[in-house]
Amino acid sequence: MTGSRPHGWRVFYLMGLFALGTAAQASETLSRDEVRGAAAELAGLLQGSYVLPEIGKRYAAHLRDRATEGAYDGLTGPESLAAAFEDELNALHADAHLRVRTNGSTDNAAPRQRRARGVPQGSALSGARWFADEIAYVAINLLPGDQTSQRAMADFLEEYSGARALILDLRACPGGTLPVMDVLFSHLYKERTHLVTMDTRVEAERRNGAVFSGSPTLTVEAAPDGIARRFHWAMPTSPASSWTNTPVYLLTGSTASACEHLSLALKTSERATLIGTATAGAGHYGGLQDFGDGRFNVFVPVGRTFDPKSGVDWEGTGVAPHIETPAEQALDRALAELGVEREAPTPLENAGDYVGLYGIRQITSEGGKLYLQRVDAQPAQAASRTRRVAPKLELRPVGEDEFEIPRVPGAKVRFERDEAGEIIKLAVQQRDGRWEETQRESGS
Repeated sequence: MTGSRPHGWRVFYLMGLFALGTAAQASETLSRDEVRGAAAELAGLLQGSYVLPEIGKRYAAHLRDRATEGAYDGLTGPESLAAAFEDELNALHADAHLRVRTNGSTDNAAPRQRRARGVPQGSALSGARWFADEIAYVAINLLPGDQTSQRAMADFLEEYSGARALILDLRACPGGTLPVMDVLFSHLYKERTHLVTMDTRVEAERRNGAVFSGSPTLTVEAAPDGIARRFHWAMPTSPASSWTNTPVYLLTGSTASACEHLSLALKTSERATLIGTATAGAGHYGGLQDFGDGRFNVFVPVGRTFDPKSGVDWEGTGVAPHIETPAEQALDRALAELGVEREAPTPLENAGDYVGLYGIRQITSEGGKLYLQRVDAQPAQAASRTRRVAPKLELRPVGEDEFEIPRVPGAKVRFERDEAGEIIKLAVQQRDGRWEETQRESGS
């Protein structure tokens, strides 16, 4: 098929992990035949590979009918045609992963995709720390497949072994793939345990190779016609890890894709207590396929993961927590369940010391509390310092001139003073662990 990827694609839950192909020219104009050819090719991809066969047929019929009617003939710009395909398909049947793009386009990617692209390999974890009474905490930013991230998970589990409880913070985790979660599972279970079941369209594997090829934690099982079925297993370490008896609390919020897989696996096997809000509801895994002579790519959801006991997945609904609470309060609730009440922050007597503008970030104070806002100057009004502002993020003190951001798992902020004790610099920890430093603007 013209523009299709070779066999042996790597399948993920999150399309932001894929490298895109050759960039389409923004000024390119498509002919009517090219427009209709792209619609026809997309229809074929979805009919043959989409996770739900009947929906795949509906998608294909819609695209073919609309193309025959000439509905797309006027959409001669690649970006506008891709947007029309995506909008119409998701209006017909919404799928959190079904995306159509021009190759090389990133400006119109979904927020979850943009977040994923900003997390380098090796930075799956952040914010690891002890809470009172030997409670281990770590934020999982992403589930990449690289060896560095797998080692990071293993190192965390070794360093914090002996904890009386483990808190896994997945509130901002957008997705990924299996290897990092497999390292975690290998330490949490005493026995080989069936976690979830994964069904993939056979036609998709015929076109592109086996899903999650080579994973030692997946086994092939009997399945209905047209479906390749695999069980995902927890494969314990030998000897068994000291973590196998440790209570686990998992925090949910904007948790998506493979991070929902991890959440469901721990929930359905009764290995963790989930606290927070229902997850994002992006449950279909898949991969990118080029079409339209390489001008476009579509993330085709080819499989679904579900609870082996009920047969129910989380697409469109999310994984429900055991204890529902606003996401920003989930950590405090988990600690309360463990008998640890976090003291309310004492109002800062010197809050005014920190207030000011630090590049694109502004620190303000209300009632002795500090708030951080990312701000963007409007060029036409830069002289007057009029700015667009993002929502405020409360800063909670964790040490001298050091703060955490409760709404951003694992994030930290620190301030630097000069010899006279004046605040001169703000540093914000990025998702890859680096600190981004910004000087305080004079007069602010």
